[in-house]
Amino acid sequence: MQGVFFISQRSRGRFPLACPLLYHFNILKMKKRIVILICLYGAAFTVFTFSRCKPAGSITATGSKTFYFSPIPSIGVGPNGLPTKKINVNPFCCPSDAIEITAAGIVTEDDLQWVNIPLSLPADTIQSVRICYSSTGNAYISQTRLANMTTPDHATVVLDDATNQVSAAATCYTVPAHVKVDGTITLALKLVIPQNGSVRIGSISVSLK
Repeated sequence: MQGVFFISQRSRGRFPLACPLLYHFNILKMKKRIVILICLYGAAFTVFTFSRCKPAGSITATGSKTFYFSPIPSIGVGPNGLPTKKINVNPFCCPSDAIEITAAGIVTEDDLQWVNIPLSLPADTIQSVRICYSSTGNAYISQTRLANMTTPDHATVVLDDATNQVSAAATCYTVPAHVKVDGTITLALKLVIPQNGSVRIGSISVSLK
């Protein structure tokens, strides 16, 4: 049996696959044009698959990454971060995955009552933080902060937004940021709570880039 190995001049050295065909002109009266069509199909398939692949090391990460956090655990603190008895932080029902902050009396802006929520983040840059919440009885979030800490004797406020968040309906708000993560990050929410009011905190998300 005679055989021929077809590799076109155009494809030589370019395609990782050639088009080897063994044929005999007397076997089933195979015609040259059928062989040529098969070669062209194989070459086209090779070009298509090869063009969809990228060399190793050519893929780079783009876009942002979003991390989601529960408000549990969280703690209430007063001026200078000391323990407080003016606010209570409890699971909200329902769902019990959220938290509800109530006051033992009335909490004003000058009472400096905060809820601290730890955020476990990789070393990167924070683009924004998004807090989902609702409120009752005219209570509201009066300040949104991020603090960065390494040693336990010092923390640096790296984001401070004083926009009042006053929605009674469940909603979410986003605070833009450009904060480098090089320590532990804590979200701190300052609260104003009238008599019988409350603030409920749901999902928290942080976008990194």
